[in-house]
Amino acid sequence: MLQEMNAMEIKEIELARRPEELTDKYLSLLHEKRQLETELESLTRELLSRYEEVNVFYDLSEDLASTFEQHEILNAILQKSYDVLDARAAWIFLSDDSSKHLKLSASLLKGLKLELGVQEDISKLCAQSYDSGQNFLIESYKDLETLMEKIDPDSRPKSHSQWSALVYPLWVRKVKLGSMAVLRGPDQPPFTSESGKLMAAICALAAVALYNKQLAEELRREELARRELEIASAIQQNLLPSETPQLPGIQISSHYIAANKVGGDYLDYLVDPRGNLVLVIADVSGHNIGAAILMAGTRGVIRSSLQKQSNPAAILKETNRVMYKDLDRSDLFLSAVVACFNPCTRVINLANAGHNPPLVWRARSQMAEWIYSQSFFIGLEPSLELTHQSISLEPGDVFLLYTDGLIEAANPAGERFENDRLANVVGRFASEPASEIVRQISLEVIRFMQRDTFEDDISFLALKLTS
Repeated sequence: MLQEMNAMEIKEIELARRPEELTDKYLSLLHEKRQLETELESLTRELLSRYEEVNVFYDLSEDLASTFEQHEILNAILQKSYDVLDARAAWIFLSDDSSKHLKLSASLLKGLKLELGVQEDISKLCAQSYDSGQNFLIESYKDLETLMEKIDPDSRPKSHSQWSALVYPLWVRKVKLGSMAVLRGPDQPPFTSESGKLMAAICALAAVALYNKQLAEELRREELARRELEIASAIQQNLLPSETPQLPGIQISSHYIAANKVGGDYLDYLVDPRGNLVLVIADVSGHNIGAAILMAGTRGVIRSSLQKQSNPAAILKETNRVMYKDLDRSDLFLSAVVACFNPCTRVINLANAGHNPPLVWRARSQMAEWIYSQSFFIGLEPSLELTHQSISLEPGDVFLLYTDGLIEAANPAGERFENDRLANVVGRFASEPASEIVRQISLEVIRFMQRDTFEDDISFLALKLTS
């Protein structure tokens, strides 16, 4: 009986406990349900946030795709950030191409009177973000104070109001383009991490748009430069003599290589109306289409003057008189040598306007002579004073004109080719025809430089008297 009573009591106790167990289980399920609802709500917010980010990308992409003008790109970025982030002010700082320092490139302030010092604080934060690539979320003055102290322990904020800001870098593939900042006033709720996600989306797209604009500008400049070089190269090729004068007992040969496809060198040889063989070499201070056009003008003046006279000094003075204004306006000048060889007297009359000294290799003495002169460049002054020089040649002698690209050619060690090496090559091959002398000079300078590309134009012209 006692055992039965105990069993009944136990059963009653168990029955009495079941509602409590059911209640605990219900509460546990209810708690789990609420957790799931919270997670679902969080996920919904995340999806909505992502949806908003996608919309921001889409809208801003459409705006940016329609222009390559920098001011339009910056205005579109500022307006979108202003609207989407409910900002009161926005700034974009971009890197200066030359100094690589940040400068304020665009700003947007609508109805917000900034406290003195706010923009100075923003500038410092943007500079730090630009340098480091960090994103800054500033929710309060305390955040600003802490951040400014990290940037510079001796620095404190210049402003004191409770504004909130987002400061993000504008980087693409570690290429630093600039930084951007948006600001909310003291009467607005501070920015949050969700705001930061939208800011990151805007800045990522802004950086790509600005980078693409830079690439487009570089491509345009390269295309213009390529086209300019093609035109200048065509001009340059037309300046070179198309025929070599055939005179008894005289050999002529020349070599010309332009740096970067086009250069400022000019060489010429022709027989004037009086039967003199005229040799000309010149070098203009430039390597572009402007230099090529000016050299074409110089060639025209010299050739025109040769129809009237054979005085080299007078020809170069006339060239200076005609070309001075164009050269001065272009901030260019040129050096030149005009040499007139009389086949009957075997005398060269020459004038040198600031050019390298001609080289004469003497067959009799087996030595080199340098024909130095003191004179100014063409284009520096309205009038030009020149010295007239005369040189007699004998059979076997070699007369060489050249530009500074030849003697200033450098090897990997930084040594220059210079006059002594040039004289040595001419001396070793002086017994060969003029064409072989020129070929050996070309080969020797390439061997010396250990490459066949040149930083400056290389031009030289050889005359050899054979009988």
